Amino acid sequence: MAAYLAFDGVDDYVNLSTPILMTGDFKITFSFIWPSSGATERIMGKGGSRGDREGFGPYDATRMFFRPGADTRMAYLDIQATAGDLIEGTFERIGDNRILTVGSFTNSISTTYDAYFQYIGKLANFSSKLRSLSIEDNGVLIHNYDPSATGGTGLVLKDTVGTNDGILVNFTTDDSQWIFNSLSDVGFTRLGSLTAPSVTGSAADLPTLVKFEDFTSTMLASLDSGGGDLRFSSDLAGATQLACEVVKFTKATGDVVWVKVPSVATGALIYVWGDNTGAVQPAVGAAFGRNAVWSDYRSLVDAASFNSDITGNFSVTSSSVGSVTGKFGNAYTFNSQTDRVSINDSASTSLLTAEAWVKIPTVTHSNDGRTIISKAFVSSATGWQFIVAASGELNISAFSNTNHGGEIQTVSKLSPNTWHHCVGTYDGVNWNLYLDGVLSGTGSGLGPRATTGAVDVGNLAINGSYTVLNYAMIGDIDRAGYRYTVKSSAQIAIEYDNQSAVGSWWTAADEGGVSSSYELDFATAGYFNLPAIAFGADFKVEVDLKTGSQVATAEWVFNSWDGGGSDKQFLIRVAASQFESFISF
Repeated sequence: MAAYLAFDGVDDYVNLSTPILMTGDFKITFSFIWPSSGATERIMGKGGSRGDREGFGPYDATRMFFRPGADTRMAYLDIQATAGDLIEGTFERIGDNRILTVGSFTNSISTTYDAYFQYIGKLANFSSKLRSLSIEDNGVLIHNYDPSATGGTGLVLKDTVGTNDGILVNFTTDDSQWIFNSLSDVGFTRLGSLTAPSVTGSAADLPTLVKFEDFTSTMLASLDSGGGDLRFSSDLAGATQLACEVVKFTKATGDVVWVKVPSVATGALIYVWGDNTGAVQPAVGAAFGRNAVWSDYRSLVDAASFNSDITGNFSVTSSSVGSVTGKFGNAYTFNSQTDRVSINDSASTSLLTAEAWVKIPTVTHSNDGRTIISKAFVSSATGWQFIVAASGELNISAFSNTNHGGEIQTVSKLSPNTWHHCVGTYDGVNWNLYLDGVLSGTGSGLGPRATTGAVDVGNLAINGSYTVLNYAMIGDIDRAGYRYTVKSSAQIAIEYDNQSAVGSWWTAADEGGVSSSYELDFATAGYFNLPAIAFGADFKVEVDLKTGSQVATAEWVFNSWDGGGSDKQFLIRVAASQFESFISF
């Protein structure tokens, strides 16, 4: 385990539920991250009338101190530490000696005082990250304080051996001071990887769809139904967890999982974690929960989260709308002049991206237009509207009661009874329309202007009325959202490619599994061009060579790690006992 409990250096400390009196030999084993402050800090100590000077911890920039019982003397140990170092050592009593040891450094002081401990990180406030702390009494382990065992409750530092939990005092209760080094630290197992297909360009921080078809059967067998223990990371070690929204996970066709991927490009890798029965998804507002997936959006709504803003930013109300099977789970369906989903967002924008999946029953309609998303016109203020025109094209513009400023529309029409990915943007100069991932209309003109009116999905309000004009949607809308930033054409194209894929989009590889296998006959060719393969941080290539009746096995192993630089090592074995060669660079 390698989870850490971070102390703020101001008023955080841990109060042991029962003070610990050590009258004989004892041994405290500890590990922590060396702080950057250089001030005297106590890992363990005791306040009050008995043994108030007992303690040990960092003293200055490179030294630790220790002080036994009520003894007035203090000893030091220069361990040549620097900020961020992992410090592992022991503080112990053997006979009449107190001994502090860190690695090859050690120092001792003679004393007959007993040891008395009450606090972790008090008296001189601890501003570091505690990794582990255990106490032995005459060779018997009696207490073990393990940050990993708490699950990040923010309430106690769990004693996994005894019954003397440490009560956290002045710590935040939102888990922000529980730091986990990797997903494996909290019980998750890496199940394998997902590799993005060939795409044009790249997209940063893209909410990306992962479906049932994207997982291997082995991965699915190691995940709970419901997806409570499903996690993702951008690195092999699981130290960089990715925000995730599990909409549906029944381990069957129709499952919908969204993952916010830092960079989606050809060959991009993310890692799948699970095998942690009983785990639950992070809360919607947690660091890696649902809201974090959609944090770049002002608002996002769909019928799967009825009357709920998936970003968590705004309140949402609906009027007369229904729910039908959508592109991803459930979608809103609209069929009357006043149907709408209203988002209580009074702020305005000069930049815009509005988007949704839309399905209309007929190409043309008698309504003035069929609104996808709009910002209401109020008095003389100008809003904006993103619609399907009466004749079936996508249309976007600034809107007032007298004109449509900068109005543009696509040449292509939406096909009936077909889900289409519709995106409209304004970049400060140009309106742009994208239909199914392709730029299909562009033009300059008046952009969105300030208005305090609400944002509506499926309708357009003019001075609070939905009947002055008839811009009601007749059709279905799924995952309707908007943001006050501009998506690039590459982002939109990759998004459509990912969300419209039939079957798998990602290429899955089980942990330790064989992702590619080839049998090559060099009797008929001098060399072979294999398909490009994107490897993660670690990979392994095994080659069986046969000449006549002789078989030799060559094993190529690649590892990379960060040790103040980037080291790479190749190990080549041929008939392993006969020959080995290492190449490092």
